[in-house]
Amino acid sequence: MSIHRYFDATLTRTHQVGISDNQLTLDPGFGFAKSIIENYTILHDLRQAYSGSDPQQGKFPIMVGASRKSMIGKLLDVPASKRLAGTIATNVLGYLNWRPYLPST
Repeated sequence: MSIHRYFDATLTRTHQVGISDNQLTLDPGFGFAKSIIENYTILHDLRQAYSGSDPQQGKFPIMVGASRKSMIGKLLDVPASKRLAGTIATNVLGYLNWRPYLPST
């Protein structure tokens, strides 16, 4: 299932059970069952990936939770302990490509 269809289906289910839109943050799940190419494609195309078939889908904040992920390590060829700069760059790219929710921790 594409990330686009996944969020369409997820939003439909949340609405069916009465969860209001202001309680939602979309999380693409960087690093979970995706290739390095898929992860960076999603990061690059956040605006398009989350516009969805529902025009309202674009109103949700996006969680860019890429802290020290393997996608950074594979790209930079560094262990997790050396991925801070890559994590910062990934979060900045997410911010520039959308308006993510950035965790404060």
